Amino acid sequence: PPPGRVFVPMALKPSLPKKKSIKPKKKMKAFHWDKLSNTDAHDTVWKELGKDDAKMLSKDDRRTLEMAFGVVKKKKKAKKSRLRVSLIDLPNSFLKSKKRNNKSPSTKKKLVKLLSDKRRKAVEIVLRSLKLSGEEARDAFLSMDHDMITPAKLQMLMVVCPTSEDVKVLSTHRGSASSLDNAERFLKNLMDVPSLQTRLQLWIFKEDFDESIGVVREGVRAVNEALAQIEACEGLKTVLKVILGVGNHVNGGTPKGGAWGVKLSSLGKLKSVKSNDRKQNLLHFVVNVLRERYESSLKFLVELKGVESAAQNDTAFLESESRRFASRVQQVLTMVKKGPCTEDDQFVPVMKAFHSMSAPETKRLLEESKNMARATTKLCKMYGEKPQRPEELLEKFAIFVSDFRQAYLHVVERSKPGH
Repeated sequence: PPPGRVFVPMALKPSLPKKKSIKPKKKMKAFHWDKLSNTDAHDTVWKELGKDDAKMLSKDDRRTLEMAFGVVKKKKKAKKSRLRVSLIDLPNSFLKSKKRNNKSPSTKKKLVKLLSDKRRKAVEIVLRSLKLSGEEARDAFLSMDHDMITPAKLQMLMVVCPTSEDVKVLSTHRGSASSLDNAERFLKNLMDVPSLQTRLQLWIFKEDFDESIGVVREGVRAVNEALAQIEACEGLKTVLKVILGVGNHVNGGTPKGGAWGVKLSSLGKLKSVKSNDRKQNLLHFVVNVLRERYESSLKFLVELKGVESAAQNDTAFLESESRRFASRVQQVLTMVKKGPCTEDDQFVPVMKAFHSMSAPETKRLLEESKNMARATTKLCKMYGEKPQRPEELLEKFAIFVSDFRQAYLHVVERSKPGH
């Protein structure tokens, strides 16, 4: 180092010691699991599981394991010729010609038309379903009349809500409203409602709130509960310890052996290693060991009952929706603070009551949604996994739970008399 400077060596990351090598009495079939390095496994649950995983198997277990999954040289069989079956091309289906529906334009009164043909047509289509005049829609909107303006009609009104271009065009009209064409007259009346588009959005938000927040809350809580189930599940740790013992014995004497821990994706590879008689795989063997000597650990299937369904959630959507709810509720408060524009405007009292109810619920949901990321980060560190989305982590456990359940049922069925 240059004069006057002291060289300070970088601190090495703590690492677990090299494990004692296991040498099976015969060459075993390859089990391509993904080992965690001794450094990566140091501050994880694998540190405890890998201390004495070899003791999880008895001498009989190891003997049975080697007999079932030891490499056996097979004689080469003569290849049988296979008949090739030609495929018959299927005829193409005939396209049916569509009938044109030529309608003669209806004769209408000559009224003032200011909107483009495309915009007018869109408005008129909605008006036929809405069945409200512009005056009725305006008055019902100001009075927050839920009977006259149903949730379905709110969605329709969003489609015909006057745009900035509509306002610009209709503001040029100086004559009476009765001289306007139907679409123009309707939009002209809606322009009397202040901040119409924002009010529409918030009214729709209010009407959908209970159902929408219920769906999101259910998904968020399912994910959080599943993550908590995994963290607290002692039976799972016993199962993983047995798997570690089996895998280290099978991979004994190879670079894949001597593992303190493995990546969770490796658990899905247990069923790919078949026994010599093709009647079982490594996961079946693990199930047998657990049934014989660690039966209480099998309750992990019940303890992790919520993992598979929780893994189906899109947590990015859940987080986004939670933030959207919080943003909308804040928008409601902003509009309420502005106060009513006219005496017959009921927007403020109705939305003020809604805000008092929705604000606490939204705040709780936002905190619960943030907990998904915190709990996932904690669980990833616990198992030596790289940072990932909650559903990605849950999916690894869900696949294993599903595979294990199927293997367990298979073993139980084969243990019945007559098999």
